Amino acid sequence: MNEILIRLFKPLSIAFFTMVFFAASNSSMKELEFTIKQEKKLEAHYRRVHLFEKEKEEFGKWIQASASYPEIPSCGVIMVKNGEVMYMNTLRCAPDKLFMIASFTKTFTAISILQLAEKGILSLDDHVSRYIDVSFENPQLKTDPITIRQLLTHSSGLVDNESREKTSNSMPFYIPEQKYPAGYLFSYCNQGYIILGHVIFEVTGIPLGDYVTHNIILPLEMKDSKAPDNTQGAAGIECSIRDLGNYLSMLASGGVYKKKRILSDRYFSEIFRESVFTPPGRNKEYRGIAWRIWNADGSIYSFNHAAHMDGAGGWMQIFPGSRVAYAFISNPPVYETEKFYGFYQGMKYRLLKLASLLMEDEMDPLEFTPTKPDGNDLKNYTGTYKNEGDGSTINVWLNENDSLFARKSISYQQYPLAAMSRSTFVYIYPGQNEKGELFDFVWRNGAVAGLGAKEGYFIKVE
Repeated sequence: MNEILIRLFKPLSIAFFTMVFFAASNSSMKELEFTIKQEKKLEAHYRRVHLFEKEKEEFGKWIQASASYPEIPSCGVIMVKNGEVMYMNTLRCAPDKLFMIASFTKTFTAISILQLAEKGILSLDDHVSRYIDVSFENPQLKTDPITIRQLLTHSSGLVDNESREKTSNSMPFYIPEQKYPAGYLFSYCNQGYIILGHVIFEVTGIPLGDYVTHNIILPLEMKDSKAPDNTQGAAGIECSIRDLGNYLSMLASGGVYKKKRILSDRYFSEIFRESVFTPPGRNKEYRGIAWRIWNADGSIYSFNHAAHMDGAGGWMQIFPGSRVAYAFISNPPVYETEKFYGFYQGMKYRLLKLASLLMEDEMDPLEFTPTKPDGNDLKNYTGTYKNEGDGSTINVWLNENDSLFARKSISYQQYPLAAMSRSTFVYIYPGQNEKGELFDFVWRNGAVAGLGAKEGYFIKVE
């Protein structure tokens, strides 16, 4: 009997112990796999740290060699992560030297408006004419009234040309021309931000410079910086590179600096709302409030802003997911020179490269490019577009190589168009790297409905 039981239970015993052994083995294997994964992650981290230190050294040498005097008298660069300065370098100046920050000022103006909206003092979708007794709209365009949000996002249709119809104006700014219907396309306009500066004064009774000083500069402990009495919405603030580190830390932290909230989550998120419809794509680049936005796979990946004027040139970029941000600022007497352009592009490239080592992200920021239309999609843009003001037309067609071309009836010149995104194409002037003419296609209800060119707005007629 015992022998029979042993024969019956022996296979079960072997199976049981086998199961226990493999269960233990699987557990050990999982622990081993986890350990190996952690070791590889740690190894990758230290490799990045080593590469970061090496790249900083190379970056410093490059700045010394590239920022030649007197084309670039001095410059500063700073990079932060999680509120800590990871890299700062200056050339021919100290970290507290004040630089004109040119169009970086627009981002301070935008945050000021968002703060006022948060307090209920104004609404982003209010008409501008509610606060300033001036009509900015072009009656020939049959446009909706321009809103504060549209000024913030450069989608008001205003351009920096003075309107011929409105030369007399008692306001301390000129009336810009509206070339495009409000809300149709992006058109960068300095005057739009100057108007926003006056809106801030109208609703608070405080000059823009004073408002920025008390509500942004002082709370961020920007001890060197100042917003002089002549600060306008588009330019005028002066900052040190050291202080810009504090500003970047706040932006990378979603509106918080050292546990002080400068802007609520709700209104900080307004920065990233898409201002003008563009077709879906894996990577999108568009203008939000003040900043240009990089959206990857439906998430905000980065936002950036440039600073360009004689006496100032720089760039800031923020990666909120990694809480990494950087900026550089310089003081070229003339920024539209080949020498400064090369320096500017080199700084952007090297800072992106340096930032990628801090981010420890699967996506390389150097590889981000907006999704562009392919050969089949390009058919959406072909057709005839008519300017209702002067009757001129622009014909757009595909050639035998599936390349997009445009021809203007006023000059009969032919323009080969290169896609920058799903909405914007550019014709680069011969012999130039970046300068050219933009052709912005306007989408409505899933189809191309119009075209913005330097001459004005053209409706698609066939």
